[in-house]
Amino acid sequence: IGDAIKSDNTSKIVSRVGNINNGTSDKIDSIVSLTNRLIAKIKMQIKEIERKTREIERKEERQRAEDRIIEQEKIYKENLKRSKGKR
Repeated sequence: IGDAIKSDNTSKIVSRVGNINNGTSDKIDSIVSLTNRLIAKIKMQIKEIERKTREIERKEERQRAEDRIIEQEKIYKENLKRSKGKR
């Protein structure tokens, strides 16, 4: 009778441990899935930030180019006035 009780209890314990392991495995799978979704979302946000940064850099470069042209025009006009004044 003692062996039968031990055997029965052992199978219950094994069953419960199996259930715990399955539950843990499900939780781990769920955590991994959530983590992967978060990583994907963060990567998308990083790409969006990089895109916006490039856009801003292009605008700034265009503005600097326009500013250089304006400055060159001012210098040209000043030089033109000076050369006319010397005549």
